[in-house]
Amino acid sequence: MKYIICDNIILKDISEEEYYERSNAQEREAPIWGLIESLEQSPQSEKFSDASRLMTDMIISMRHNVRAFGLFDGENYIGYVALSKTNTPIPEIHIELCEEYRRRGIGTRALRLLIKEAFRNERNDFLVYHVHSENVAGIALAKKCGGVFVEKDSFHDFDRCYHFYRSTK
Repeated sequence: MKYIICDNIILKDISEEEYYERSNAQEREAPIWGLIESLEQSPQSEKFSDASRLMTDMIISMRHNVRAFGLFDGENYIGYVALSKTNTPIPEIHIELCEEYRRRGIGTRALRLLIKEAFRNERNDFLVYHVHSENVAGIALAKKCGGVFVEKDSFHDFDRCYHFYRSTK
């Protein structure tokens, strides 16, 4: 997929490896990997080995199911939109844009294209977007793109959760 967002801004497929290289997704996963390592090194590791193997398999499975699109200004990488956990019932939306490109409608257009693409190709009825309550721009973006506030999210380190529902038209 390749779309011209505006001016020289292009949205195009990037590999999962490039997404992980350019995003901070690996940093967000670091505490989970630390937990797995500590369970494996624990004196009672035999008790936890099956659980830690199962967690590891789940995390690897979720991690390797990403559909990512890079945003480029000419040849310069300026951000991404991505859909992760595409093999689960609850795919998640991710977006990041360089600060100097924000508040120009680029993120809104890119996110709308990602949502459209996700519902065209995926079997899910809704997508999930987690955001911090202090992230006023992220909340506004979710609302602009049709996100519905669902709950305060206590499971993730984000505290707000929005859903994007498949159109029933």
